[in-house]
Formats: sequence, structure tokens, C-alpha cells
Amino acid sequence: MSRSRLGRRPQEWTAEDQEALKRALTPGLRRSGGGRAARWRPATLQIMLDAVGNFLGQATRVGSGQVPGPLPAVVTEERVLDWIGAMQGRGLMGHTLRFRVTGLLRGCLVMYPSRNWQWLREIVQDLPDGRPESRRRKLKQLRDSRELFRLGLDIIATAGTRKFLRPHLRHVWARDGLMIAFLAFRPERIKNFSSLELGKQLLQLGDGRWRLRLEPEETKNEEQIDEVFPAGFGQMLDRYLAWDRPALLARRSGDFSCERHVWITEDGLPCTSQGIRLRVKEHTQRAFGIAISPHRFRDAGITTIAIEMPERMDAGLALLGNRSRATMNAHYNMSTSHQAGLKLIEVLERRMKELGL
Repeated sequence: MSRSRLGRRPQEWTAEDQEALKRALTPGLRRSGGGRAARWRPATLQIMLDAVGNFLGQATRVGSGQVPGPLPAVVTEERVLDWIGAMQGRGLMGHTLRFRVTGLLRGCLVMYPSRNWQWLREIVQDLPDGRPESRRRKLKQLRDSRELFRLGLDIIATAGTRKFLRPHLRHVWARDGLMIAFLAFRPERIKNFSSLELGKQLLQLGDGRWRLRLEPEETKNEEQIDEVFPAGFGQMLDRYLAWDRPALLARRSGDFSCERHVWITEDGLPCTSQGIRLRVKEHTQRAFGIAISPHRFRDAGITTIAIEMPERMDAGLALLGNRSRATMNAHYNMSTSHQAGLKLIEVLERRMKELGL
């Protein structure tokens, strides 16, 4: 397939993006946010243009047929992850995939330098490229799902006992703890997790238990997810819905009686995927000394199953909503590296004891 069919050429971009590209290529405009690509070599510039065009082509194919807007509105975490998934589905090698996403990042940085693209940097850093250093990078963020679940419970407990300068932050922390516990128990993709609605994807059964139901058209791999939560987890959800969520909603001006989104910000609005991502990373950074993104909870889930219940690896497919065991092992299962890391820790601890340390 030709490049023109795969991607969007600059003349097909929005007027805002064309103007931003012009600024980036115009020398002497750095003080006003331009000129950042003025000295790029032609080959470097072409790589960036191809990457941005390829991304916009993907956004166009899954949308209305038109570029849905300028880059700051179109380049969202959900769309980037969908783009990465589409490239993986076409069998692109890890280094090629990383090359393209890096090109998109560079385009965003030089065309819209005042925007915060840190989340996109982190996606690039997390991309599996098949090299040992990539796996080591991911391994630093790997935690057992039980550790993550315990962190969620600890945050909920802290919300009930800690004194906050602003009282509403108690409800924010309770929400954060439940989100982390939820993701540890059921590591959904952030797009689905952030858009959960009461009475739609999250339903309460007649016996009081909660049911998570995602239809095939709502999931990346078009796989249905249908699961009833244990009673204990349901009780935590009940408390949040009865106490914390209403308190957060009350901070919104206007009528919020029809609001169905599960996760609510401190301003009473639905949480965005980026907002959830930042909160999860803040808490994990505080607890573990390294920020762990919600997507890494999926690694944790399948790796925990691989280590603790290797005979039930098929349960990992259901957990992640993946059809392919090969995809699951290639991109999520870090059990071999993790077990090696645990063995190393055991050896070091024994040696420290021998030395009296």
C-alpha cells in the first residue's frame, strides 16, 4: 500500500497543524514557539512528517473519514495506543513501531511546544522493542498484583484517617485507592476504565453484587468482557458510590443528577484517562519509588498468574481481553525476567545476612 493511502500528507492536515508546521520550520521564531525544526536534516523532517501523517491516517480510518482536529485534540492516549495496536496487528517489528511513535512525539514537540507531551514520552519509553534494555525498563515498573491491590486498600484506609487541609481531598484519595484496587483486580485498558458508566458497563445485580460488562464493540480486540465482582470488592465500590462520589459531584456547579460516569474529579467532572494516569503514577511513585502507569497493571496481572498459577495461563487471556497467547507472552508476561530478579534478591539478602548487614 502506498504512503499516500496509509497516511495523510501535510497538505491534508488541518489548517492549524499546517500553520504550526510552518512555524516550526521558520528560522528565528524560537522565542514565540517556532523554528524548532528549522535546522533539521531533510531525512529527519521526512521521518517526522511520515509518522504524523501515519497517525492521522489511522485516526481518519477509524473516524468519519476526515482528520478529526489539530494534533493537540487528536493525539490522545487512547488514540495513540489504538494506533500502536493497529501497527502491531500488521506485524510491524518493535524497532519500527518505536521509530514511528518517536516521530509523532517529535512532531508534537516542535509544532506545539507549549503543550505537555510527557505522557507521550513515557509511552515511547514503555514500548517493547525486542531489546533486553526494553524488558529491563519495564521490569522496574513491575509489581505483583497483590502489592498493587494492597496499595489501593492502604490509600482508602489513609483517606479515612488522615487529616487533610481541604476536606474534599479525603474523597479524592478514597477514589484513587479504589481505582488502583480496581485496576489491580481487573486491569482494563485505560480507555475503557476511564469511560465506565453506572447502568451501562457497571451494573448492580439483584443480590447487590456488581457486574462489569463491556460489549465487543467497546473493546480493542472486540472481545466481550463479562464478570461479576466478589462481594468484598463490591462493598468498597458501594461505599465510594454512596459517600465519596456524591461528595465530589456536589462540587460541580449546575445539575449533575444525570451523571453516570463512575470516576469523578475533585471539580465534579468525569475523570479523563490522562487524569487517572497521573493520579495512579503519583501514588505508585510515592509507594514504590517509581511511577507505574495503569497499562503496567496489565503486565502485573498476567505475570502474577504466570508465576503463581502457570497451569491457568488461559485465564490471562480473559483477564487482558486478548485472543492470542503469543501476544500475551510477547508484550505482557514478564515472569521469566521477574523470577530471575526475585532469585537475585534472595541471593543478595542471604549474602547480606552472612555479612551481618
